[in-house]
Amino acid sequence: MRVLHLNQALADERREIEFWNGRSPELEEEFLDELSKAIDTIAKAPEGYARASKRTQLRRFVEKRFQTAILYRYFKDKDLLMIARVYNCRMDPKRFLPQEGIKYK
Repeated sequence: MRVLHLNQALADERREIEFWNGRSPELEEEFLDELSKAIDTIAKAPEGYARASKRTQLRRFVEKRFQTAILYRYFKDKDLLMIARVYNCRMDPKRFLPQEGIKYK
C-alpha cells in the first residue's frame, strides 16, 4: 500500500515534532516512532476506523500515547492511504474549521 501525506499533514507533523522536541529531544524520536506505528496499524485495516466525515470520506485514528489524531482517506481501487491531517487531540478544534462566515464566541 502506498502512503501519501498531504502538504497540510506534513506541516501538522512538523508542528507536532517541534512541540515534542521542545519538551524533550527524546520525545521527538518517540513521537515519530509512534506516528509510524500508527500509520502501519491503519494500513492493516484502513476501512476499520470511525468516519470523521461522510462528505469527504475521511476516517480518524487516534494514537494513544501522544493522543495524536490522524485523519486519512483510503482509496481501495488505488491501494492508497492518504494522510490528510495530524493533530494533538488536546488542541482547540476550532483551528481546523474554515474561517469564513463562522463566528466563535
